[in-house]
Amino acid sequence: MTLFRKALLALAAFAAIGVGIAFPQAPGQSVLTTLLSTYYVAIETPGPLNTIATLATLQSYLASNGQTVAAGTPPTVFHTGQTSVLAATSGTDATAVNTQTIICELFVPVNTTITGISWMGLTTSTGNVQFSLAFSTGVPIPAAQTASTATTGTAAYQKAAFVTPFVAKGPHKYFLLMQNSGSNHYRALNVGNFGAAVKTGETYGTFTTVTPPTTFTADVCPVADTY
Repeated sequence: MTLFRKALLALAAFAAIGVGIAFPQAPGQSVLTTLLSTYYVAIETPGPLNTIATLATLQSYLASNGQTVAAGTPPTVFHTGQTSVLAATSGTDATAVNTQTIICELFVPVNTTITGISWMGLTTSTGNVQFSLAFSTGVPIPAAQTASTATTGTAAYQKAAFVTPFVAKGPHKYFLLMQNSGSNHYRALNVGNFGAAVKTGETYGTFTTVTPPTTFTADVCPVADTY
C-alpha cells in the first residue's frame, strides 16, 4: 500500500470517529475578525474576501463593489430621555428653583467626545444655568461640567460648553444634572419613559451625588441635548 493511500485512509478514520483537524486560519479571516469588532460589512464566504490579508486591500475590494469602510466620526447629539422635540413649543414652560438639582436620564450609545449641553430656553428665561453629567451611579463627573452660563431669553436651543470636552464611554447610561441661579423658565418634557426627578436642598454651582431615578416625573426634565 502506498504512503499516499495510507494517509487517505488515516484521514477517513479520523472523520469517522469525529476527530476534528485544525487548519491554519486564512489571512483574510483574521482581518475580518478584527474588522467586524468595529464595522458591519457584507461577508462573502467562501470567496475573494477570504484571501485578503490587509485592511487596505479590503477597502479597495469593497470600494470596487460600491462599498466603503472608514472610521467616520461618532455622533455627539444625545437627547435627555432619548426624546427629540419637533418644535420650540414642545413640552411645557417649567420654572426652576435655585435650591434644586434636576436629574434626567441620558443614554450615550458609543464612545465619543462631548463638548457641552444644549437646552431649550424661553423668551421668559432669566438668570444663569449650570449643567453636569453624572455616572449611572449618580456621582457627578467634574470633567463634564459647564460654567455658570447666562440664559439669553429666546425660545431656542442655547449652548453651554464643558470646561474641556469630555470623552464619554458608550454604550452607557448617564444622568444630566441641571441647576438654576433663580426662578428661571425653561422648556421641560411633560411625558417620558425614563428616569427624571428633582433633588432639593441644593446649592447653586455645587453638584452632589444624586439618587438615580427609575421613574419619570413630568415637567422637570429640560429639553436638552449633548453636542
